[in-house]
Amino acid sequence: GLGPGLGRSPSLRTFNEYRDEEAASVQRRSSVSREGLMLEYETLELRVHPPNVVIDNDAHETCTVITIDSANRPGTLVEVVQYLTEMGLSIDSSRISSDGGWFVDVFHVTENGSKVTSREKVEKLQAMLTVDYEPDHSPGKADPAGKPSKEWATVFELAGQDRPGLLADVTQLLTCNGCDVRSAAVWTYRNRVAFVMSVMENGKPMSKSTKLTRLHELLIKMMGDKRCRALVAVKNVKGDIHHDRRLHQRMLQEDLHEWGRQLAAQR
Repeated sequence: GLGPGLGRSPSLRTFNEYRDEEAASVQRRSSVSREGLMLEYETLELRVHPPNVVIDNDAHETCTVITIDSANRPGTLVEVVQYLTEMGLSIDSSRISSDGGWFVDVFHVTENGSKVTSREKVEKLQAMLTVDYEPDHSPGKADPAGKPSKEWATVFELAGQDRPGLLADVTQLLTCNGCDVRSAAVWTYRNRVAFVMSVMENGKPMSKSTKLTRLHELLIKMMGDKRCRALVAVKNVKGDIHHDRRLHQRMLQEDLHEWGRQLAAQR
C-alpha cells in the first residue's frame, strides 16, 4: 500500500511543470513530492532515463537530423518546436511517434538553408530537455565588451476568467506595489485569458518572498473566484522573455484542465 498520508498524483503534469519542480527540488531521489504524493511513473522514468537528444549531421546531405526519445509528458512536443523556432531553425520535415508512455521524434532542420554546424547551437540543442537548463538564456554568455548580455527579471504567468478591464487592474496592482512592467503578452479565447508579464522592482527582479506571496494571493482572487479556476505562477528568469513559448505553455495547461473537467463531468 501507499501508507498513511500518501496518495497518488491526480493527473499527469506537463513537461514544463515537471522541469520546474525537479529543478527546484533539493533531493531528487525522493519518490514523494513536496505535497506528500507519490510521484508519477513518468517522473521516475525521466530520472532513470533522461531525455536523449542526438544531433546527426551525416545522415542527410542538406539538413541536420535531430532525434529525441524520452518518457512522454503533455507539452513536450510544444516545448521542442518552440525551442527550435526560437533558435532560428527551420523544420523541413518531422516524424512524430509514441507508444504508451514513450516517444521518439525525428526532426530535419536547417539554419538559413544549411546544416547546424555551430558547436554552441549543437550543445544548446542537446540540452533543450534537461532539467537544469533554463531555455530563456545562455549561462555565462557575455557581449564583446565582456559584460553580461542578459539580465534577470520577474515573470508573472496568469490565466483565468476574462472580463473588461482585467489587464488594467492587474497592471495597476503590480504598479502600486512598486513593480515596473517591462513587457507583456495577452491571449484570449472565449471567456478565458492568459497573461505573461515581465516586471522589475527598482531595476532588479523581485526578491521579497512576503510581497510575492501577497501578490500571488491577490492575483488569484483577481483572476477568478470559487466558480472559476485561476492560475498564477511567478518565477525569476534570466535573459529574453519568450512570451510566445510561455503563452503556449499556459494555453496547453488550459486545454488539459478543460479536458479533465469534461472527463469528470461525464463520470
